[in-house]
Amino acid sequence: MNKNNRVPSQNPTGIQVPPGIPGAVTALFSAGDRAFASFMLGKLADHRAETVEQTYKHYVEQFGEDRTLTDVEFRLLFRKTVDSICLVKTEPDAQQFLSRCSEFGETLASRNVPLGEFVITLQFFEDACLSAPGIQQDVRSHRAFDRLSHQLIASVASGYYTRQSGEQAALRASLERDISRLAPEARTVFHGLVGRSVAMRKLFAKLSASAPRRTTLLLVGETGTGKELCARAIHDLSERKNGPFVPVNCAAIPREILASELFGHRRGAFTGAVQDSKGLIAAAEKGTLFLDEVTEMDEAAQVALLRVLEMHTIRPIGATGERAVDIRFVAATNRDPEDAVAQGKLRVDLFHRLSATMIEVPPMRERMEDLELLVDYFLIRIARSERIQNLQLGKGVLEALRSYNWPGNIRELANCLESAATFCNESIIEVADIPERVTRARASAPPLDPARELDLTKTSAAAAQTPPVPLEIATPGGGITTVREQEYDLIRRGLDAHHGNKAATARALGISRKRLYAKLREMGIVSEIEKDEEEE
Repeated sequence: MNKNNRVPSQNPTGIQVPPGIPGAVTALFSAGDRAFASFMLGKLADHRAETVEQTYKHYVEQFGEDRTLTDVEFRLLFRKTVDSICLVKTEPDAQQFLSRCSEFGETLASRNVPLGEFVITLQFFEDACLSAPGIQQDVRSHRAFDRLSHQLIASVASGYYTRQSGEQAALRASLERDISRLAPEARTVFHGLVGRSVAMRKLFAKLSASAPRRTTLLLVGETGTGKELCARAIHDLSERKNGPFVPVNCAAIPREILASELFGHRRGAFTGAVQDSKGLIAAAEKGTLFLDEVTEMDEAAQVALLRVLEMHTIRPIGATGERAVDIRFVAATNRDPEDAVAQGKLRVDLFHRLSATMIEVPPMRERMEDLELLVDYFLIRIARSERIQNLQLGKGVLEALRSYNWPGNIRELANCLESAATFCNESIIEVADIPERVTRARASAPPLDPARELDLTKTSAAAAQTPPVPLEIATPGGGITTVREQEYDLIRRGLDAHHGNKAATARALGISRKRLYAKLREMGIVSEIEKDEEEE
């Protein structure tokens, strides 16, 4: 961005604009972006009421009865703010825009909206603005509006902090941290998904990129990783968000009636069909159908589903004709799709049709840096649901949670904390309140022998001058091999056992696929094409 287009740090109204925030308003209305700005702001103007209602919905879900603003106050304040954004279309005055936004921040402060509620609500507001119909359809417009949205947030925050004069020094110190939490690359909550690890930021980016398209999606991830939340995020970010979102757990429906549940039936088509049923596919018309555990469908249902995906038509059981359907399909499985094909669980033609766009949802063990954030998120949710004041963790609990591998992923973590909150005293969760299976994993770790501890301060200098010596292990046959050679041999045997399937091999070895690829590159096994695929 041209430095000459930056908004000055001090505007004529005397409002301090946070340092490091781009002058997005001025840049937005430069000669090159004016047409795009008018287009996207026109879209937002057309959907201002919907934007406010979406923000209000998430605000109520997040804060419940503890929210500060009344229904009337919230709608009035945020409607006024949307109007301020849209006025820039006809009044491209950056300083006037900043002044309006700052006044809004001062108003929120005057109503004693707490800092945490203020920051999270602005994030909901930004998400609602960015999901206005038409915004995602033009990449350049979307980026331009994103810049405008960040400037709006920074300016509102400026007014909020200015109003809080008694705590201004401390609040200014935390301003950059709060604003950075709202940036897309550092968001901690994305349509119900919580995380700020590299794995989750990549997931958020893939969901955002795939949502506006109409292709069928396949979500691959272990049980409890949040595949349905991913599907809902795709739906909410797509042009179908005003249509129905219909989730179907294919494993929970008996195979004898699955076809009827999906495709519907006519009265008298079979014993017990006393009336017509349109089926779940038809119920998702103009919306999204989420087929969870799609590999659990029987072969006949998979064949029928494949025809729907290819022809976009359905024929209810007992009907003589077909009818067209307008549906976005999102499928999910907790199995490795290639393994499912090899085992006969998934037809190869259906796999190819579903995997046109495939997104992997990372397990908990590959995003442990999100653990503390997830714990805070669930504690707040549990405290509000159970009306527990100041629910928090006691000494050593977080360390105990970190030592566990979480095979049940996010769902297991949430259930663990709910169980602990049930048995804790005085709102403090202690290690004794955590389910035994979690604490047992920590207790089973071998303790460090104090007699064998190394004084690293004394050995580091010598170690720097000593060449590395490969550790050697005696084999059953009497030979000698290094640890690295044994590791390579284990990987080769894993690949042979799984017919070269790297995802299955990584799971069998208990390591991430990224780690396996790194080892394969060391061994000279991974080709350049495979290397590129792994990096993507």
